[in-house]
Amino acid sequence: MKILLLSLVLGLVCAEEQQTFSGTWNTIYLAADNIDKIEEDGPLRGYVRSVVQDSTGETMSFDFYVKDDGVCQKHTAEGRRIGENQYGLQFRGENIVELVFAESDAMMFYVVNVDENGQTTHLTEIIAKGNDVSPEESQKFEEETIKKGIPKENILKVSDTDTCPKDTV
Repeated sequence: MKILLLSLVLGLVCAEEQQTFSGTWNTIYLAADNIDKIEEDGPLRGYVRSVVQDSTGETMSFDFYVKDDGVCQKHTAEGRRIGENQYGLQFRGENIVELVFAESDAMMFYVVNVDENGQTTHLTEIIAKGNDVSPEESQKFEEETIKKGIPKENILKVSDTDTCPKDTV
């Protein structure tokens, strides 16, 4: 009986873990040490719609939109695990994407992008299942962004400019 109960509890924990990544996500805040990269129509101003991690944790895939000349363009980028909570992927250069925290309704990522010209940009992003994050999540995002060396004044609320389709890509 104890084994059955333990199996049920472990199954529920695993289901909750999987549920964290399912569903439609919305980018709420972006920050970067090179603000031009995330300004309106900037090459790294992405609006995430889905995040899928495979069952082994070896890959993480992102579906998102980026506006080019005001037009929403669909993109998918798949990263391969390169370290603890870190994935390497290709999108407008080489990227290392680190999952900083994941909660049931919000996730934060830290990205190091090296573009085709060799310019390095450090970026943070928080995404949510809803249209905003809680004050606690916002505070945590701000603190983590500053820890990563990105100035507080470079934090942009981008959810207000997200006019791309809300369905998953």
